[in-house]
This record gives sequence, structure tokens and C-alpha cells, in this order.
Amino acid sequence: MEFAQTHTIDPRGNTVRSMPTLVAERSALLLFSPLTALPAGDTVRVTASVAGVQLGELPMAEPTLIPRADMAAQNGREDVVYTLKAFTVELPWNWMKPGLELRFSAGREDGADATAPARGLLAADQIEFAAPTEIVISSIELGMLTDYPSSNDHYMFNEPEKAAADYFQTIPVAKLHLAVYEPVRLDKVIVASGKIYEAPGASDSTNAGAYDGDMRENVGKAQVSTGINLANFGITSSLMNQSQPSTFNERIIHHACGLYKSVDADPRTECHGLSGGNGMATLFSSAGNELSHELGHSYGLGHYPGWNAAAAGDAKVLNAVHHSESGWGYIAYRDRMRSNLVANRAFSPAGTEANGAYLTQNYAGQYNYHRDAMSGGENSSTLSRYTLHTGYSANVIQKALVKPVPDTAFPSGYRSWNARTGTAVDAKAADPKFTAAKPAEVGVPVFTLLGGYNPQNPAQTVLYPAFRSNYGNVFALPQSDPTSTDAARSCWMSVSYQDGRVEHTTLDARDGIKQFNINVADAAKPTGAELFCRAAGVTTQLGNSISIATDLPPMRPAVTIGGDAGYEALRAVEVAELDTALLGIANTAVPVLSSDMRLAYDSWKDDLSGLSPAARAVLERWSASVAAGQAVDDFVAAHRDALGAGDAAVTAELAALLAANGLSEGGRVALPRGGNVTVDNGLCLTLDGGTLRVSVDALKSACSDAPTQRWVLDARGAIHSEARPDLCVEAGTPVRMTACSPTNAAQVWAQESDGHLKSATSSYLDLNRSTRQPGMWGRTGGSNQIWKGLAQSANPVLLTVSPATLLVLAGLNLDAA
Repeated sequence: MEFAQTHTIDPRGNTVRSMPTLVAERSALLLFSPLTALPAGDTVRVTASVAGVQLGELPMAEPTLIPRADMAAQNGREDVVYTLKAFTVELPWNWMKPGLELRFSAGREDGADATAPARGLLAADQIEFAAPTEIVISSIELGMLTDYPSSNDHYMFNEPEKAAADYFQTIPVAKLHLAVYEPVRLDKVIVASGKIYEAPGASDSTNAGAYDGDMRENVGKAQVSTGINLANFGITSSLMNQSQPSTFNERIIHHACGLYKSVDADPRTECHGLSGGNGMATLFSSAGNELSHELGHSYGLGHYPGWNAAAAGDAKVLNAVHHSESGWGYIAYRDRMRSNLVANRAFSPAGTEANGAYLTQNYAGQYNYHRDAMSGGENSSTLSRYTLHTGYSANVIQKALVKPVPDTAFPSGYRSWNARTGTAVDAKAADPKFTAAKPAEVGVPVFTLLGGYNPQNPAQTVLYPAFRSNYGNVFALPQSDPTSTDAARSCWMSVSYQDGRVEHTTLDARDGIKQFNINVADAAKPTGAELFCRAAGVTTQLGNSISIATDLPPMRPAVTIGGDAGYEALRAVEVAELDTALLGIANTAVPVLSSDMRLAYDSWKDDLSGLSPAARAVLERWSASVAAGQAVDDFVAAHRDALGAGDAAVTAELAALLAANGLSEGGRVALPRGGNVTVDNGLCLTLDGGTLRVSVDALKSACSDAPTQRWVLDARGAIHSEARPDLCVEAGTPVRMTACSPTNAAQVWAQESDGHLKSATSSYLDLNRSTRQPGMWGRTGGSNQIWKGLAQSANPVLLTVSPATLLVLAGLNLDAA
């Protein structure tokens, strides 16, 4: 028995194995492997209950229907299935709680077997749960005396629904909230020394770079990232030293660039990245291993976690990389298992390297294991842009994320998890020393007021333009009396509102450089802010005033993934994209779903609400073509022997079926005819019928009209050999022939007008003149990248019937009909 959330794990005892524990209130794939194989035709059902109250009953999918892996194997290797023995079903999030009991029954539903059904029980005391933790991640693009950076690599900023769902699959939490701040350019900044820089000037730091620069430290990390954290914790002011209490799980990602002086040249813009920890991450990219690695630091992970210098052999590196027991992942919203095997490069007999040592353990002598995100992480998933942590690292992350969750339904404003009872309790009840400020509102659009000030020296004060976010916490903050006559100094931020109210939020009044961090609800319509200090009846304004617009359009909502929110935010976005894509092919004779469209359809076919009538009509036409292809598949499967023997009547019936479904090529051939494809000024592309090696002969005289030298591009963009139409050219170096699949984007090519062939997943098709094999290379003007003569066909037969059927049709002589 196993469960799969971020990792495949046992029902209990995972901590001893340095693996994560089942997360409460998070859906999970249940994998049930009978100790003895069930008779053919038997089905399995699981019934869930808690404390004697039945939650529901679900049928389990047979082992052949286990979610397939996310890998696309290269170098001629087969894809790997996680298991061939397990019946599977996804359990909903609200079933996953302490006290869960699962009862299994197996037997025939058709009544053909009169024997009593087999039964089994996974009792409540056999299932362990960890806290239903939550995390908030916010992203911002920040320019300091220069423009803020903008990049397609800012995945969490640009595509929060996709990034949130993707990253959620890699960390053991029950909910993930992904927020964004509007981009900000600061033309005037203050640093911890009290120095103020103002555009068009530059910072004095001449050593600035990815890891250095005073604005990197004092503005990006201290005042902005730490400041946002502190504002969400209800801490209005602090030293400019990046200190924060980590009251709950929140991480701030900033993509920041600053203008810095050079020693002997003009000022230059330096961008910062590759850094994480202390509730923040300074990133170039919020996709890929940089994000997984730097947030890993913020969860307390160092480099090469679990690496054991005292051990020898595989034991030295075992926990720093994946291995046979480190767990596969599960991409719930795609219903796919996530492999921990390296699929995108050739097998290395030396093993997987980490910190100078090697894990020689491998899978079947064909695959090495992936490295952890903290160990030079790598990723060959076709569905995720983030690194799959090892189970060892995921266990560390899970423990680090056990913190209170903001929740205004509890007296303290926070809830904690009682591990003994498996229930949520008030944070103050769980820890009498808990003293965090109580939020009045959680997760609402806010303006965050940030900047630096010095009560002792008013000139050392800068109020930045208000930062605007779609997710933050708001507090009833301590207020100062602006008319006080006390001799002692007091300081406050005066915030004005559209309704005439003014709040005087108390700030630290002691000497020295400070920073302020205050959230104000967007809905309250603040109009401006000013900073004051007062002593002995005299009030002094510090720094500039700021105005806040009240007529701004609403921001895009923050994204929540998990729990009762499920993946609805992602579904809505991808269905809208599918709608647009379907309308784009509405006028084609036969609509063909691209790999991305097919992925979206397969993910959300059970709920396509939001799809327009016009798009549904296109989808219905596509479904009809798929059904037509299935009808041909069924006929060929049922009459394979007769077709092979040349039975005229059966062949005629098949020809009629093809014609009736719009799949007929006409004439005497069943499939579209290809053409000679030439490169390098007339050399022919050839398929070796035995080895299936694709190559280009060095002699023009080698060209012929043989099927092994004729090729055709279908409406999907896949290239078929006339000799083996069941196989399509897949991008790689060298390219290889793989079974044609509508979900394999690596088989899709775009033919440019000058003869270049661009892969949908890689670069350009390029003839290696040394090996005589095509592979992938960046675009050049060389004749070894100009491919001519590729025939094109709009016949849907190449798209809708199975590879096995295509192979039968290729050898079919319609003259026999």
C-alpha cells in the first residue's frame, strides 16, 4: 500500500525512512497492490470512513491504467511505468485526515464468479498524517535607479496559475497561495548607511553583481522582501538588517536590477539572483532549478543534503540524489506519475555525480537517477519546470514548514496543528508564548508602504511609491497621538483615506536608520501617506509625502492551489487558452489538436465549463474524427488475419469504411504518398528499414523512389516515413523514429518557407556531415539545414488511427478490393 502526493510514500513510518509523511487535507493517489494477483476480470473498490462515518466509496483503476510517467525517453530506451501491480484511485482532499480508515473489496461486478469477494482493511492506526501546512509566495519585479527587469523566465510573476500548480507538486503542503506585486521602479532609494541615491545617479557600490551591491542588500532584500514579510506579520518598523520572525510560511521572490557605479567606466545596470534564505529569494528565474534550489535554502536545506563524507560507495551520496527508495512524484492535475529517472540524456555507467562522489545504483542498466535540487538539480520532466526533491529533502522541508497559519476564525488570528489529536487549534493555545499581531483580514489586495527613515535625522528618509499586491494581511495597528506633549519622541505614519479618515500608525522612534513596513487594504481606498516624528510638542515631517491612486483597475486575483480551491485557478486559465486555440483551427478541414491543446483537454475534459459554443463545436468535430479513427482501428484489429491474407471482401469493406469517414486517400493506396526529402544540395534523407536509423547518404546517386526515402508531413506537423508510417521523426541528437503519438510534442515540426525545419521542443533539424545523421542545432544559413521536397498531407488518417493500424494500411493493396 502506498500513497502519492509530492512523493510515493508508505501509509506510516516514513519519518524513520527520512521520507515525508502524508499531508492532511491534500488529495492523494492511493496505490493498492494485492499480495496475490487477482483473477482476471476482478475489480477493486475502496470505502473510506472516519470515526465510523462513511465518507464514500470509489472504484479503483486496474493496474494497466496506472498514471503513466511524465518522462519522454531518449536514446532508444523504453518509458518506465512506476508499477504494474497497483490498483489506483485519487482520494479527495477532504477525506485525507486523521482517523481515515480504508476498506477494500475485490471481486467480479458481473456476478460471473459466485465466490465471496476478497476483502482488506487499512486501519486508522496504520495511517499517519502530518500537518496541513500552507505557504504564501509573492513575486515582484524591482528596478533600483533603473528599469525593473522583465523576462519570460519570471514564471511565477507572469503565469502564476501555471507556476503555482506546478510548484505545488514538489513541496509537501496542503495549500499554496501565489501572489504578485505590480512592477516597481524606484528612482530614489535609501540604504542602511543613511545614504540616499537618486536617478540619474547610481549606487556607490562598485563591486555589484549577482551576489553583491548595497541596493541588493538594503533595498531589494531588506526594505522590499523583508519589508513585505514584516508588513504581513503586522510589524510596522524595524532595523534595516533583514531580521524577521517568520511568523508563518511566506516567501518573497524579487527579480531586481540596480544602477551601480564602475571604477573606471560609466554606471552599469547589474541584476541580482541565485540567492535564497530567510523568507525570500533573489532570482534571475522563477522557473527551473534556480527557484527550487533557492527556496530550498529558505526551508533550511544546505547544499548536498544528507551527503555523508564518512561513508563509502553509494552510501556517501545516497541522500543527495534520487535512488530506488527516494520516491517518485505525482502530478495530480495531469494524472501522471513523476519519474525520478534521467530520461533526457544517455545512461552513464559511472552513475550520478554529486559533490565529487557517485551513486552507481541505476535502473535496469538504462537510466541514472536525478540529482536533488540542492545537489546541482536536474529535470527531464515533460510536464514540470521545477525539480523533484528527493524524499530526504522533502522530509526536511515538511518539518521546516510546520508553522501557524493566519486564520481570522481563531481567537489569536492564527491556527496551529495539534499532532496528538490531529486537529486545528488556536496558535496561542498550542503555544502560550505566541505573541504575533492578530490580522484583521487575511489574503486581501493591499498597498504596502515601504521605505527608510531616521528619527534622529529627518533628511535620511525616503517614502517609496506604494507597492500594490493582490494578496496581503491587514491589521488594526497601534496608533500614536499626533498632539502629544510628551518630551519623549514618538513617530508615526499618517495614512489618509478617501472617506476623510487619517490613521497615525506608530513607528519605532529611536535614533538610527530604520525601515517601515505597513499594509493598507486596497478596498479602504488610501489616498496618501506622510511620516512624522514629534517631541516636546513639536512635530517634524520626515522625507517626502506620497499619493496613492484610488481609481486603479482591480489586480488579477491571487492564486490558491490545494484544499477546497483544488486546481480551479489553473483550469480556468487553460480552458480559456484551449478556447482560443480551438477557434484558431475552426476553419481547417479537419481540426487537429496540438500537443498543448491535447494536454489541456485531457486534464480538464471532465469540466470544460467556460468553453464557448463555437469552441465546443470544433471539439465535437475533432472528437468525431477521433471516433472515426477508432472505428478503423477496431475493424483492423478484428480482421487483421483476413487483411494480411489479402481477403478481397474484407479489404473492400475497409476501403469503404475509410472513405465513409473521410480517411481515404483515393486511388489504389491507403495512405498519403511521401516525397524525397533532400538536404545539402540534393542528398536524400533515408530510413534504414532494419535498424530504423535515420541518415543522409553522401552521394546524390543514392537517391531513389523507394518508400524508405519518401517522407510526408501530416496536419499535426509530424514527419512520417512512407516505409514505416507508424513511426514519426522525434527531435534529438541524433533524431530517432518513435511510435507516432498526438501527445508527443517532440514529434512536431514547423516547416519554414526557406526549408528550415524547427522542432516544437528544440532547435532546428541539422545534418551532421561527419556522422551523416540529422540532429538538433541552432539556426544557421548552411545548406545542411535546408530540407526540400517534404510532402504535406491533410488526410486525418495519419493523425487519428493507431500506429499499429497505420502499419497495416501501409502494406495494404486496395487493388485486391
